Amino acid sequence: MTTRRERGYAMIAAIAAVAFFGYLALAAIAGSQSAVVAASAGLTRAKLTADADAGAALAIHELGLTDPSRRWSLTGPPRQVAFQDASLTITIEDENGKIPINFVQAQRLRSLFELAGADPREIDGLVEALLDLRGDPRPSGLAAPAGFARIDPRIEAQRGPLSSIDELELLPGMTPALYAKVAPAVTAYASTLAFDPRTASPLALAVMSPGYASSPAAIDQARALAGETPALAAAPPISLAGRTVTVRVDVEDGHGGRLRRTTIIAFTGAPARPYVIRGVE
Repeated sequence: MTTRRERGYAMIAAIAAVAFFGYLALAAIAGSQSAVVAASAGLTRAKLTADADAGAALAIHELGLTDPSRRWSLTGPPRQVAFQDASLTITIEDENGKIPINFVQAQRLRSLFELAGADPREIDGLVEALLDLRGDPRPSGLAAPAGFARIDPRIEAQRGPLSSIDELELLPGMTPALYAKVAPAVTAYASTLAFDPRTASPLALAVMSPGYASSPAAIDQARALAGETPALAAAPPISLAGRTVTVRVDVEDGHGGRLRRTTIIAFTGAPARPYVIRGVE
């Protein structure tokens, strides 16, 4: 005969079993909801990425138009484009108008950091550490500067030409404020010291072409960067052949979704293959 105590234990076990299976059901529902949310987020990002890629394709097309009067310029403010239900902000940067960070030597690097507002006490260390980071040969018997030991160890084993401007953030003495000023003026995509002042920022001009920086053309250029283009509008169009261009697309979908896509494009000048994608971030 089953005792009252045994019946009580059986009831507790039954309640525990119901609670356990209820928990499993709730967990399954929660898991399904999480999966739905994750899938929705994935679809949103895929849509934003597709919109950004469409913006990059539009920029390539507009930059390559044969009619100079319709062709997009390499200078000027960002362009606002409506695409389906998204808003695109397309920024174009000519890498040939930036400081070739892998090729300029100590004097220009020092000017770069000085003009960008670096702490004077940190400038020598920044220059020496950057030269060491690039793998520049040092005179025999001369040790690396003390500052180089403080560089993030993740890149010590990869010393050589910078493959990304982000690596500058790891230099000793490189503050976020200094990086924000330096990064837009330099490029890691140049293959030579070639520099085109016509598409350069004021900082890049001051470092690479100090004489040009104070010329009337440079003043007109600064106006173009601010959105005033009357003087530059009449200038001959710049050939894209042999140039590397960054196209940065910022997408907003109207529902709080945002995404930035950066595409590095090398224009070849060859009709069969007019451009090559060098990288996408």
